[in-house]
Amino acid sequence: SVVKTTAVTSAQPISAAIQGRYLYITMLGGSLQIFDISAPENPASVGTLAISGLQYSIAVSGRYAYIADFTNNLLRLVDVSNPSSPVSVGTVSITNKPYKVFVSGRYAYVSSASPGGITIVDISSPTSPVVVSTLTSTDLTGDLYNLFVQGRYVYVPNYTLGMLVVVDVSNPTTPVQVGVVTGFSSPPGIAVQGRYAYVVNYGTTTLHIVDISNPAAPITVATTSGFIGPSRVVVSGRYAYVSNFDTNKVSVVDVSSSTAPVVITHAITVGTAPLGFALAGRLLAVMNYTSQTF
Repeated sequence: SVVKTTAVTSAQPISAAIQGRYLYITMLGGSLQIFDISAPENPASVGTLAISGLQYSIAVSGRYAYIADFTNNLLRLVDVSNPSSPVSVGTVSITNKPYKVFVSGRYAYVSSASPGGITIVDISSPTSPVVVSTLTSTDLTGDLYNLFVQGRYVYVPNYTLGMLVVVDVSNPTTPVQVGVVTGFSSPPGIAVQGRYAYVVNYGTTTLHIVDISNPAAPITVATTSGFIGPSRVVVSGRYAYVSNFDTNKVSVVDVSSSTAPVVITHAITVGTAPLGFALAGRLLAVMNYTSQTF
């Protein structure tokens, strides 16, 4: 159930991450906002960093936040060790406008707007991040709104071409595309857990479950319908949570059977135009783009 709706400051929230007691939110109109959510029923604003332009996504790891700065074609690194006073400490240029950033170990993985491609950045020196490789291919051409990293593989839904692309990044300086599966329709969101990828399709308003146990030959094993404008998906344990941008609701799907998922509800009402998600334990933070709340 919804425990609290909180307004953000003068901008549309688009992406979020949770680490420890803090929620980190990036905005369409610029800025990073940080909230203490140790009491979820009473979130408290603790810090803000003004950033010009659209900050499309955020990841947080350790003392740093990593922000895909769409407007300025940058990956931006912010020291958040003092949440009340976040400080931008480093940037690196991304060739095409960055949509999604995902951090794993010493690398940040960034997907881009058309003409697409993924960029891998060495973030071991936060003040001097370095691009170590960029991968482009026919299958990675278009708008790549999202990506997910698990182990040695990056999973990239191609919104423009309607496919899921698998990339081996065991050598970050030489990423290699190893697999692809088609049959999607404008997929903007993905989550990966174990041997399955969960992909939402805005075009056909469905959730696909994809068996990725063989990265060279991923295969869709189930499709679930009934969503309206699905935009993001997160998975924890036996449940998948989907934001429905067009109905202001969150759906819950039992995915304990990968081949026969069961919709629990499509009717959890949140704010207007839910987009970004952040999940930690029992707490799901939903970014409501139009109503400027979470």
